[in-house]
Amino acid sequence: MNVNIKKYLLDIKNSIEAIYSFFEGNFDFEKYKKTLILKRAVEREIEIIGEATNRILKVDPKFPLQNSRRIVDTRNWVIHAYDSVDDNIIWGIIKKHIPKLHEEVILILNKEDLQLKVCGMKHPENIQEVAAMRPDYLGFIFYPKSPRNFDGKIPEIDSKIKKTGVFVDAEVEFILEKVEKYGFKAVQLHGNESAEYCLELKKASTALSLTDKLEIFKVFGIKDTFDFSVLKPYESIVDYFLFDTKGKAKGGNGYTFDWSVLKEYPSTTPIIMSGGIGLEELNKIEQLLKTDLPIHALDLNSKFEIEPGLKDIKLLSEFFYKIKEHRE
Repeated sequence: MNVNIKKYLLDIKNSIEAIYSFFEGNFDFEKYKKTLILKRAVEREIEIIGEATNRILKVDPKFPLQNSRRIVDTRNWVIHAYDSVDDNIIWGIIKKHIPKLHEEVILILNKEDLQLKVCGMKHPENIQEVAAMRPDYLGFIFYPKSPRNFDGKIPEIDSKIKKTGVFVDAEVEFILEKVEKYGFKAVQLHGNESAEYCLELKKASTALSLTDKLEIFKVFGIKDTFDFSVLKPYESIVDYFLFDTKGKAKGGNGYTFDWSVLKEYPSTTPIIMSGGIGLEELNKIEQLLKTDLPIHALDLNSKFEIEPGLKDIKLLSEFFYKIKEHRE
């Protein structure tokens, strides 16, 4: 996405959220009509929304923003016909059009920032095939009980791809050894690791000769319910919470958990979604990205395999295309 367009989208998002904040959850039309300072504040944010939209269209006349011309026309009307602005029309915009625009802009921004991780890599040739698709992360599992347990050599791949080590209740020293050996830029903790353990790992990793700070993912299993209070001790320690399906295996169970549970997510720590994600979940992903949830990445594994550890390149390519086509 053009960097200027992204800036203008953020301006639109911020102005909409400013309008929401003016009302403090109480959208009272009578109060709005009687409060001049509130009306002027709302009109100013509508001007910004219209101007930002106009600038987007100048960069890309075909940018997929619904009702873009109406938004620009509203901005022009507010500016040039300031002495005849109709409160009823403005109120209709606030109640009907602004929420739809907010949802649309959030979806576009979330898609732009969404990253993809392919986990459970095992075979050198397959690793190179997947790496050629430019995922953001590639995961390698170090857990003997997993059919995807990795004990080989990672072929040379694009350095922009963050190689990720996946561990289950491993000793800190073991993790650090693998980080140094394979050049991991992230580690995923898939066991019962405590917040204290994560902090120990975080501190110990700073002693390594790493070009970038080691990213830490802490995994939590979800099925139908989840107690989000358990996340609090990890808040300032880990970089991401990865939510996976709670099942018999430590990942790779092949089915999704109930994503509606995340409506109660209380944190701002970015989320990695995992657990049975496949092509069938594209519509659900689209809906998820319309929310305010801080979704950082999607973790792909068992739904794209010929056998454990061997990824189906055709299926992955189709998923990547449908998710990433707007990012080019």
